[in-house]
Amino acid sequence: MNDRIALVIAFMLVMSGISRGAERPATRPADYVIGPMHVQTIPEMTYVYAGTRTTLAEIAQVVGKILPKLEATVAEMKSRPKGPVLFVYHGASPDPAVPFDVELGFPFAEDVKAPGDFNVKKLKEFRCATILLTGTMQHLGEAYMELFGQLAQAGYQPTGETREVYLYWDGPESANNVIQIQAGIR
Repeated sequence: MNDRIALVIAFMLVMSGISRGAERPATRPADYVIGPMHVQTIPEMTYVYAGTRTTLAEIAQVVGKILPKLEATVAEMKSRPKGPVLFVYHGASPDPAVPFDVELGFPFAEDVKAPGDFNVKKLKEFRCATILLTGTMQHLGEAYMELFGQLAQAGYQPTGETREVYLYWDGPESANNVIQIQAGIR
């Protein structure tokens, strides 16, 4: 299975509220770490992306079609991305039948031209609560629960936009992955 598709399936399970993974025995070394919540403002950026409207029930197929084409197009461009792959979710719901908008892309220098079938836009400055997950994808749900739990405890109201930045990616089962989850706040 394509690692990116496995990533999307993991997100779908998180948004569906399905618990993933069993408790670790106390003697086993941790295969993941979830950091504390941090409030920050992500600067405006130029974003090369493909966007679509989908549901959680259909997102694996959508990402399976878009991401490989996007990665191939980016690899052929003269300029290089300024950062790792970034998924932007607008109004994602845990209900697998509720449509939402998703964008898949990369940050680029300001002067980049839209390549092929893809678009370019400015992502506005983004005030958000963030959390880092270091470890396997099976713990992504726990990271989301931790982030939204801390967000609520601190009295922040989510905006409905969530982002995932794949800072380091070895594959869904790698304890080396580093993923930043960003939840927009008012």
